[in-house]
Amino acid sequence: MTKEIMIGDKPITFTSNGATPLYYRNFFRKDLLKEINTDNVEMELATENIPELAFIMAKQADKANMLNLEMKHYFEWLEQFNPLDLTMMGKEIFMVYVADSVPIEEPKKKGKGRAKE
Repeated sequence: MTKEIMIGDKPITFTSNGATPLYYRNFFRKDLLKEINTDNVEMELATENIPELAFIMAKQADKANMLNLEMKHYFEWLEQFNPLDLTMMGKEIFMVYVADSVPIEEPKKKGKGRAKE
């Protein structure tokens, strides 16, 4: 899934797909799925995982060479935001990551059949 989200005063495009947790693990040396399945998931996502996840998904959207990213790229990317910008948009960022996993209910049809013209 790809979505543009306003972070502070900047539109940032995020992309999430099946490779996202693998890129996250390769770069941060942590298992994203394990991180978000803890009892204190809200605290962890707000303080650490959301900026990390946002970085990975933004770089995916930029079509960066994900295997050549370095920690200096992460810090440089973070420097464009105010301290709480990413945390404030945490829910929207996280929803980009899980959107393909969350079932979407189809709207219930009203009435039977098609309307007559």
